Amino acid sequence: MRCPYCRARDTRVIDSRDLNSGDAIRRRRECVVCSKRFTTYERFEMASLMVVKKDGRREEWDPVKLRQKLRVALTKRPVGEKQIDELISGVESDLLSLGLPEVPSASIGEAVLKRLRDLDHVAYIRFASVYREFADVADLKRELEDLQQRREAFTQGSAQVVEELSRSIAALDREAEEAQRRADDCANARQSLEHYHRTLGSIRPQMWSRDQLRQELIRAQSQLGEAEEELNGISPLLTSIRGGKKVAKSASKNEPETQGFLYWFRAGLAFTLPVMIFAAVLGLFFLIFSGS
Repeated sequence: MRCPYCRARDTRVIDSRDLNSGDAIRRRRECVVCSKRFTTYERFEMASLMVVKKDGRREEWDPVKLRQKLRVALTKRPVGEKQIDELISGVESDLLSLGLPEVPSASIGEAVLKRLRDLDHVAYIRFASVYREFADVADLKRELEDLQQRREAFTQGSAQVVEELSRSIAALDREAEEAQRRADDCANARQSLEHYHRTLGSIRPQMWSRDQLRQELIRAQSQLGEAEEELNGISPLLTSIRGGKKVAKSASKNEPETQGFLYWFRAGLAFTLPVMIFAAVLGLFFLIFSGS
């Protein structure tokens, strides 16, 4: 690629950007000799597309002419060259999708207006006033009213979508906070249960001496009671995690509240604890009498 300033052939690409979803590529080049920069475009070649004018004349499609007209309509408007490139590439895609060797100039104008309306309203009015040849101020006023209605419809629809998005985000935030709170509760409960698990697992009744049998038994019963109390405290959390429901209280006071782990734990404790105490006392008497 020759430099347009010094005509040197040694140039390099310093930036490349896709236009219109890859239908064209915009390259920024720099001349190695004079260090000046210029822009080139790489796009597919439209096979002999002819434009039919209003008077019947035919001429080959030329995106350069469209670019010049757009620059006039966009004079002193906050629209950059990249946006103009994307608009032209979009119009070319629309023309190609027709699949015709000849297209009327009216089709090109409507394609431009369709995309220009969303890009800049002032430029749209400028381009439409020339393309549609507004006969008087009334035509221009009707076009402005149509644009105003479109803008109000967009504003209303956008406000509804934004409101729905805000509600959805707030709901997700609440759900995330609730999930974090439950995670913290689970972590704390797990830490507490691990503590009692280690404590009860470390109790070795067969290692108790005769002199300390009573004290050790009292201490073990106290630790067992604390573990049971802790289980009672986290029972609602365990129920919610398992997805279960608490059993309603019966009219009879002797009927257990639940048939889950906690119930069987209490039942087993109530059955085995007296046996353990009786066996410990019996063993104590046996040691005393055997020693004497």
